[in-house]
Amino acid sequence: MSANFKIDGLNALREALQRLPDQLQADAEDSVREAAEQTASSVRAVYASRRSPLETYTLKGGVRKTRKHLADSVEVRTRGRETGAAWARVEVRAPHAQLFEFGTQNRQWENGKSTGAAPARPTLIPAALRERRQMVNELVAVVERAGLKVTGNA
Repeated sequence: MSANFKIDGLNALREALQRLPDQLQADAEDSVREAAEQTASSVRAVYASRRSPLETYTLKGGVRKTRKHLADSVEVRTRGRETGAAWARVEVRAPHAQLFEFGTQNRQWENGKSTGAAPARPTLIPAALRERRQMVNELVAVVERAGLKVTGNA
């Protein structure tokens, strides 16, 4: 007797992964964690290779101010079996990260002096999309190892 399951989209895949045996859940957690770490590594490498005024910022901590490179603000947070699902989030914690990613429009002071525009430098989003595709392929493989057939993987 065989059972048919339809997994349509990432949410359905996530729900199917939650029902897998412990070893397969561990494999899924590894895939998600590796994808997040690879994304963070790619973003850090791009940030570290570029030199611009936007790449460093000052942290106000007590009396002392510390300069920190934008690449040092990339963090990965993960959760696993304790929540019932593999989960990872890549964040760029610098207060101006969105300026680097999306750029700015031309700006002016009140006296009319132009400060110019900062060009968009998409970094996090392209890396996340690229790694997400790879992660989904690996998660599909985890589900297939459990004996389920996956169709329609895009």
